[in-house]
Amino acid sequence: MHYEMHFKVAGFPNGHAGELMEQYFSDVFDKAELKMVGDSQMMLPSPFHHGLALLLHTVHHMTGEGIGLRHLCDWAVFENSLSNDEFAEMYEDKLQAVGLWRFAQILTQVSIKYLGAEKREWAGETDELADQLMEDILSSGNFGVKDAGRSYQTMMISDRGKDGVGKNGMFRQFVGSVNNVLYLKMPAAKKHKALLIPGWLFYGGRYGVRVLTGKRKNILDKGIVEGAEKRRNLYKRLELYEA
Repeated sequence: MHYEMHFKVAGFPNGHAGELMEQYFSDVFDKAELKMVGDSQMMLPSPFHHGLALLLHTVHHMTGEGIGLRHLCDWAVFENSLSNDEFAEMYEDKLQAVGLWRFAQILTQVSIKYLGAEKREWAGETDELADQLMEDILSSGNFGVKDAGRSYQTMMISDRGKDGVGKNGMFRQFVGSVNNVLYLKMPAAKKHKALLIPGWLFYGGRYGVRVLTGKRKNILDKGIVEGAEKRRNLYKRLELYEA
């Protein structure tokens, strides 16, 4: 058994959607259920909290390096464990309020078409957006063998989807992403913005040297930029955290 320790479910959004998510998860421990896992007893989240965690985690990976096969299978098995009416009653209003209902529909359409999950009325008819998402999945995660270029694309797409996708242009998003990295490396820069200038010069210069020596990919490579734009346009149509 392998455990990862987190202070919060990976992928918590910012803004109003994040505030609603805080409310949704406020009783996660109170409603946890004791289950047998193999020969051991474990406290597991209720179905409601379990599904929310899966969706947040999947958005986090999708807008990052990409979804792996396990993420898609996890979702397919989960949504298939609930009847059409059970899922709709449990999630429709709450997911619409945080801007994840469209994403849940499309992810389920992918599960139905490509993994043989049971057809769901709440997911709607499978459309070309599901095919495009599956194409994206096949080029990422396990399938893409963690292509380093996708991590660079991420910096031009969003902050791991936390504010949705498409609110900023690709250049502005890239600048914001680099600033967020510098805040982690130089916490004082959050208070003293002028420190960002030497940070950009030092880390940018170091990155440039590594590109020249072949240790890093060039983020300005045409393929990386075009891939970022294609992914950005796809994720925008999923209406992440738009309510």
